Amino acid sequence: MKIVLDVETNGLFDCSVLSFSALALDDLNNVVNVIDRYYYRDENEQENEQALSINGLYDDVIKEKRINVKYPKYFKDDLEIINIVKDMDLIICHNVAFDVTHLEKAFNIDLSNIKKFCTMRETQYLYNATIFKNGEPKFPRLSESLEYCGVNANDIKNKLGLDFHNSLFDVYCTLEIYKYLDK
Repeated sequence: MKIVLDVETNGLFDCSVLSFSALALDDLNNVVNVIDRYYYRDENEQENEQALSINGLYDDVIKEKRINVKYPKYFKDDLEIINIVKDMDLIICHNVAFDVTHLEKAFNIDLSNIKKFCTMRETQYLYNATIFKNGEPKFPRLSESLEYCGVNANDIKNKLGLDFHNSLFDVYCTLEIYKYLDK
């Protein structure tokens, strides 16, 4: 089985995961399970205003999204997540290094034995980059990879009622990129 996943965090490094979304896929890339969860910052961790201004996951938003949930308050305590992920054959992300690092750190686990597919790296040389760094095309944003693959982000926005930097929206976008590249 494959899993497309995304985390939204309270910063870049050494920070809490505030939301986790994943789509478990069968061999034909059909979605067989959807996970969409929200978590509080770890105790004593300060808000990272820069990160929160991008993902919008302020405490009041998380509190609202957690009404009537039955999973743990903090990501690091949600063992169901890591038990699902570690049983997968392939992890698919847009910036797999970022997402997997947060999983490994939160659960103190090594996921190097699982194959990974990074839609960001796979489209880096394919899309028409206008910005280069050290002679290499910059890593494409999710929207740029979608555009290269001919996927209209507005179709996904309209279907889900969500937008970029919402982990559920981002995994559906990543899935569309993966399907395009997996032809």
